[in-house]
Amino acid sequence: MIGSFSGRSRVMPRKSSPRSAAGQQEMFLPGAGKRKPPPHLPDKTGLQRIFVALMPGMQAAARAYAIAETMSHQQRLAASLRPLHILHSTLCFIGDYPKTPYPVLFAASEALSRLDAPDFEVRLDHTVDFRVKNRQRALVLCSNHPNDALSFSQRQVVEVLSEAGVISSKPGGFTPHMTLFYHQRQTPIETRRLDEPIVWRAGGFRLIESFYGQTRYVNHGDWPLSLDHD
Repeated sequence: MIGSFSGRSRVMPRKSSPRSAAGQQEMFLPGAGKRKPPPHLPDKTGLQRIFVALMPGMQAAARAYAIAETMSHQQRLAASLRPLHILHSTLCFIGDYPKTPYPVLFAASEALSRLDAPDFEVRLDHTVDFRVKNRQRALVLCSNHPNDALSFSQRQVVEVLSEAGVISSKPGGFTPHMTLFYHQRQTPIETRRLDEPIVWRAGGFRLIESFYGQTRYVNHGDWPLSLDHD
């Protein structure tokens, strides 16, 4: 009879083997071999965005976040502030994927490990508000001063990723900026100059996987810049 069984024919469920602590901490590093997907990643329902970024120091990130809080309060906006720990300046957008693109991450890691560029100073001195999509706008930090070292490093990142086939075409103009928050108000926030610019020493690049709509980043490796300025 369907659904009935005897005691002798009972099938015991298999025991799942526990994951090791080392497996839970596994990350992608330059030159790493083939690895299994990190077990801590959740089931994916949206896109994964892959890009290379500069991360500010803690002091610079704290100042940027304080500016975002102040301006959203002054403008009386129901703004979606970017969490302090993910504030960044994008150097190169690699692509959006329906699931984690491990071959792309491996190739990007290998390409970025070949970079050889000096560290440099990043300086952001004013805010700009612009439309990003649909009815949404973004407030970002920008700089009025050209930064040749930053532009040079950004071109190097694009070059090695293009040569490795990680990106199919080189992006157009590059405008360094840091997104502070998104909002729905259609009237742009007036451009403002900071009383004191946000400055930090950029010491390396980071390969990031962003889970779209979750405000969640996974770091897939850091590549330091040279301290030798000769």
